[in-house]
Amino acid sequence: MPNQQIYWLCQIGGWFLYWMLLTFVNTLRFGEGGEESNIAELWREQAQLTIIVILGFTITHIYKVYVKRNMWVLLPVSKLIARLLVSVLVLTLMVLIPFLFIINVANLANMEDLSNSGIVLGAFFSVALIISLWVAIYFSVQYFKNYRKSQVARLKQDALLKEATLNKLRSQLNPHFIFNSLNSIRALVTVEPEKARDSITALSNIFRKSLQLDTCLRVAFDEEMQIVKDYLQLEKIRFEERLNVDYDIEDEVYSAKVPPLMLQTLVENGIKHGISNLPKGGVLKLRAKAYEKSYHFEIVNSGRLIENNGRKGYGLKNTKERLELMYEGKASINIENRGTENVLTTLIIPKETAND
Repeated sequence: MPNQQIYWLCQIGGWFLYWMLLTFVNTLRFGEGGEESNIAELWREQAQLTIIVILGFTITHIYKVYVKRNMWVLLPVSKLIARLLVSVLVLTLMVLIPFLFIINVANLANMEDLSNSGIVLGAFFSVALIISLWVAIYFSVQYFKNYRKSQVARLKQDALLKEATLNKLRSQLNPHFIFNSLNSIRALVTVEPEKARDSITALSNIFRKSLQLDTCLRVAFDEEMQIVKDYLQLEKIRFEERLNVDYDIEDEVYSAKVPPLMLQTLVENGIKHGISNLPKGGVLKLRAKAYEKSYHFEIVNSGRLIENNGRKGYGLKNTKERLELMYEGKASINIENRGTENVLTTLIIPKETAND
């Protein structure tokens, strides 16, 4: 059942149950004996009860809309408690004041009762009790729903992260990838042994880092960049002069936290679907800039983005799902052609806050 239907079912059902319960109590108090005075008192009590229920139903619904619009359920408990205490007081007065006015105009209570501070105070606490109960139930349900939602999101996020890591390992353990890497390294052993050792180290680092990041949701940008550079070092050996790499990274970006293996996946995508298909090779540029509330990462690679080619990018789909789960719509990724010879991939993620 949709959340909106559940709310209305609980809202209508709860206030109706309250009306029925007090109706039963009033019947026990005034319904016995059949005396005319008791019957009149019963109808007066029922009229007052009905007015209270209508006002309570209306005011609490308006309050629910206000709370939802201002996203109170996302506030930490320490900030929410004071708001709830004030809310109970304000809502009680918003119900009680119109109630006293209506029963006075409708002659449902005499002036002696309305001027009796004890009776008015009793009515205040009675209304405050039911309003407090409504507020407590509503926020308890919302927090329970959010808790379950966050638990499910966390499980999905962990599953996607592990899936990305395993897929990255499968991609890097691809026989073609290993064959090319080892052949390139073997060719360097006698000619440039130092470069061969560096290449073996880079290959080892990629495997080790991929395994280490299996349990991380975010990693430091410099850790992610080390994987990217190790990967590009190996690709540079394979492509030789066909691959040129250029970095333009602002210093502030190194304090960023990024999803692990995400930039590496986008860089690999640019080489695999762009530069590797060009006989003369091309250039891959990685740019990173810090703005007031976000970090922007741009990967420009030689090649051409072919749309509607029938292939669905598994890595890109995974990246979009991870971004949605981790940043809830505050992050974005876009791939488009830039001019006639380059493809631009733009990744935007929000800056971390103290509550993240």
